[in-house]
Amino acid sequence: MLRAEYASRLVLGLASTAPNDQATAAFAKASRRIKLLDDPPFEIKDLTAALSQIEAHSNDHLHFEYRIPANIEILNPVESWSTCDKNSQNLLSESINLLLEWNWEGARAKAKEVLQATDREDLRDEALNVMAASLAFTGEMEGAMAALKSAVEGEWNYALHQNLGILALQSDPMLAANQSTYWLDSAETTKDREQAIFYVLKMWSNAEGDEDFELPEKIRNSFRSALVAGLKEDMFAQLGLFLARTDAEWIIANDEWKAANNHFQAIASMIIARAKGFEEYVGFLVSEASSLEPTIAQSREDFISQIIDNMFQEDEAMGSASFAIEFVDGGLPCSTNNEALLRILAVREISMYFRDREEEPSEKFIGWLEDAQRYVLGISDEDVREALMEILVASSTMLIVLFVLAREQDIGKFDMALSTVFQMSQRWGGRRRLNKQEAIGIARTTRDWADEVNRTIIRLQGLLTTDEDIQRYLSQLDTKRAQVGAMSRSVLEKM
Repeated sequence: MLRAEYASRLVLGLASTAPNDQATAAFAKASRRIKLLDDPPFEIKDLTAALSQIEAHSNDHLHFEYRIPANIEILNPVESWSTCDKNSQNLLSESINLLLEWNWEGARAKAKEVLQATDREDLRDEALNVMAASLAFTGEMEGAMAALKSAVEGEWNYALHQNLGILALQSDPMLAANQSTYWLDSAETTKDREQAIFYVLKMWSNAEGDEDFELPEKIRNSFRSALVAGLKEDMFAQLGLFLARTDAEWIIANDEWKAANNHFQAIASMIIARAKGFEEYVGFLVSEASSLEPTIAQSREDFISQIIDNMFQEDEAMGSASFAIEFVDGGLPCSTNNEALLRILAVREISMYFRDREEEPSEKFIGWLEDAQRYVLGISDEDVREALMEILVASSTMLIVLFVLAREQDIGKFDMALSTVFQMSQRWGGRRRLNKQEAIGIARTTRDWADEVNRTIIRLQGLLTTDEDIQRYLSQLDTKRAQVGAMSRSVLEKM
């Protein structure tokens, strides 16, 4: 099946030609569609992850994703076309719309009508592209590959080749690997060359995790030459970071690429940090947690998006949550969906981690949820706000439970001692038998505890939770806290 991470726009029902600022509206529309369908192909969490991906790459002029349409001008009206071809164009537009509405069978049927109605290569290629996507989303990868292989046989279209590469990465990695030099050698213009480097870079980036991964010498030399020759800022960052991971010694030792790109010094520092090791790289990004420099911010957003995706997908993602802690403690603001989501999901992971160990997390995580809550409540789009609110409420509930349980344990530890001191302090004869310093110590400790817990409860009551039991437990804890405070103050007054 076509992986959602390579088709975030299609998951939201957004065409590749649509601007990024339409992603929120597409999310809202897709959310409503999920509620209307009996068996939707995606869940709200898939839509949230897709929106996160688009937001993370909002400033990229190149992005590795399945494109529909691949030809951005294919739906523009052309007066010189025949009536038959104009009708075929309308059919193609209908097939794309059906695909964006997740109607895989309907989209495929309309695309077949296009193939039957016209001989125009560009219309047929796009129809095959729609067919391939609809087949891939239903898991029919062999048919999807066959459709795209047919589409790329004619006139060069980079997006179609990238789509084929995306499917090949999932179903035929050997084909993808064998094609890699072709993408580089076939590029005729500077734009095509940059796109070819981008595609091959993404392809080999996906292969990095393989145990027997080894970058072919020809590809490595091509990448080195490209880095020395100079590239646009974001491509320089992507390629530099890839070589930092796979060719670290060369990155550290070679001065040519640094000299050729001395106008990108901050990015070069980031690349060198990555070449020195993962911890060094994370440290660099954390030190730049509030940086507004576009490419540094984009690398940070890419990493944060990866952390979010891990926390969405993995059952245990405390490692990702630890990175979140570094970023937030390093000064990461809470001014985007991803920055709020990072906090919410990290608190969820941290809460589960401490719950399993019967411990409690730091109170600073209450502040994380407070920051996220302020941001989420300010989101204008109702569907996006509702989706993030659902995750926020779940995280808040888990954190409240941990604090309530921990404070209940505190009361259990000092309840008997405080009750004894309180009872004896109420009578003159009892006060005479008390160890005054010890009694005052117990009373002061419990008074301070009650004051601190009061402040914490006020903050916890400000967090959103829909669980009435949790709200009742928090209220009961507040009542006990007030009793403890009153008893400890009474003892101090009597002593």
